[in-house]
Amino acid sequence: MFLTAGCSMGGFHAANFFFRRPDIFNGMLALSGLYHASYGFDGYVDDLVYANSPQDFLQNMPSHHPWMDQYRRSKIVFCVGQGRWEEDLLWSTRQMDRILKEKGVNNAWFDYWGFDIDHDWPFWRRQLPYFLGRLLE
Repeated sequence: MFLTAGCSMGGFHAANFFFRRPDIFNGMLALSGLYHASYGFDGYVDDLVYANSPQDFLQNMPSHHPWMDQYRRSKIVFCVGQGRWEEDLLWSTRQMDRILKEKGVNNAWFDYWGFDIDHDWPFWRRQLPYFLGRLLE
């Protein structure tokens, strides 16, 4: 099994790599990511930024696109806390949750951890083995 995984900016990269190339990856684990690329460009968007913004290109991808079937057969996990420094990431994760459900990608697991879970390494160190153990079953 070939998975992408990461937390924070790495969560964005894990999702971006996976959703752009589901023919290469079997799944992904994204922890506390922000899934739209425009945040780093002060709202500027061109073709390159758009092509690297899963929240945007998935929203516009037709439900019958061939990659949708690959997504539906993959292991997809998003996790985010609801504590300090997670507000924008929580919003972005909820957007991905909505988009994938609208596209019929119902196998994606979205896990929203508590209000005591901050955007910080001690929490990702707990989450990573928790999810990897389930993904590799």
